[in-house]
Amino acid sequence: MMSVPDDFVEQIIEEEVTYRGDTISVRRLDVETAPGVLNKFEVVEKGGDSVAILPINTQDDNIYLIKEYYPAADARLYSLPKGTIERGETSEAAAQREMQEEVGLSGRLVPLATFHVSPGYLRQRTFVFLAFDLKEAEAVGDERTFIAPIRLKFDDALEMVKSGEITEARLVAALLMAKSHVAEKNRT
Repeated sequence: MMSVPDDFVEQIIEEEVTYRGDTISVRRLDVETAPGVLNKFEVVEKGGDSVAILPINTQDDNIYLIKEYYPAADARLYSLPKGTIERGETSEAAAQREMQEEVGLSGRLVPLATFHVSPGYLRQRTFVFLAFDLKEAEAVGDERTFIAPIRLKFDDALEMVKSGEITEARLVAALLMAKSHVAEKNRT
């Protein structure tokens, strides 16, 4: 193992777009990872940061998810309502828009976390919110694939994580992080 000085900071020396598609681009990065050592990396960019929302009805402990097809997994997976933050849009506005588009709800947003889902190769952050005080809103989606809104009991979703039926990382993390928020809301 190479010893690196404590004050050394990795630095991107050069970047080049090697692929540009409809929804992603790929960049090759030359990064100085230790003094005088250059390594090449490939990074995927998806057009900006994203949001994901865990809508929770604390009156009946129902949560609202979606089930959609993910081509890389070649499977329909449970996931959070989510989407890309549009240019000039705040993460909160994007979260409200995506929640309305995908599950037909609006609500009071509480920031839960910011995730780097796959920081080894994906240049995107996901801002995750809990949504409380839910109200019905007209669902006007813009999805590329069919999504199915799903309503589940919070505890059932946690069991589905344990059994391996829920595997999408942002959903797993949001459910586990939301446990204390849900317990606190149920006490009040």
